[in-house]
Amino acid sequence: MSEALEETVRRLRATFDDAFASPRVERAVELHAVLVVEVAQRIVALRTSQIGGIAARPRILELPGAPPFVVGLTALRGVVLPVCSLAAILGVGGGRSDAWIAWVDADPPAAFAFDRLLGLFQVPAADIVPADLGLPCTPGAARIEGVMRPLVDMAAVATSWARARPPKKEP
Repeated sequence: MSEALEETVRRLRATFDDAFASPRVERAVELHAVLVVEVAQRIVALRTSQIGGIAARPRILELPGAPPFVVGLTALRGVVLPVCSLAAILGVGGGRSDAWIAWVDADPPAAFAFDRLLGLFQVPAADIVPADLGLPCTPGAARIEGVMRPLVDMAAVATSWARARPPKKEP
């Protein structure tokens, strides 16, 4: 074996051995917390960073004559909030759904009703992608346990509600 080849082999062996002697480098993975919920028999994801909180079976006062997407009013943490049907806003149903609500600290603040809370998941940023899934307010999808789920933009839902509500009457 030539001296040049022997030197190359020595260098490669040293590099190989050094790789195992060095401490393992952990790569940070950016994670996003999402709630997976059922809305009119559809499974969707909500970013926890876009909601103020959730409540199970809140007391909701019905509003006679309210638009069909308005479930009623509830009081949370001393604030009276309109409760809107998330299913109606997403265009997947309009029946009364008030088992759970997620509230959004928007202007105006509001709560959005859904059927079931299925879980809280930590999703790697690489598993959240832009996608057109044919639902309003869902500009992307999140891969959760191997399945792509519509990712609801709760800020867009709140804006949608705000545009649909009747204008304030000036005194």
